[in-house]
Amino acid sequence: MSKTQSSGWKEIRLRADKYSNVAEASDKLDGLAIITVFLKLGLCNENPKDVLKALDSVKTKVNIVTVSS
Repeated sequence: MSKTQSSGWKEIRLRADKYSNVAEASDKLDGLAIITVFLKLGLCNENPKDVLKALDSVKTKVNIVTVSS
């Protein structure tokens, strides 16, 4: 059984300090970060706010951001 979502967002981050392109990084454990968010219409959920704030702080290729759990 499949579920439908109202919307979705995907972001792929390349570890540019070690790899020059996505093809080179794609088979490395530390090469890419793939972030997928599925959105569903409903009441406001404050949980993703810290993750989105951390992603917004990454402005250059060499920034590293840690999100606490």
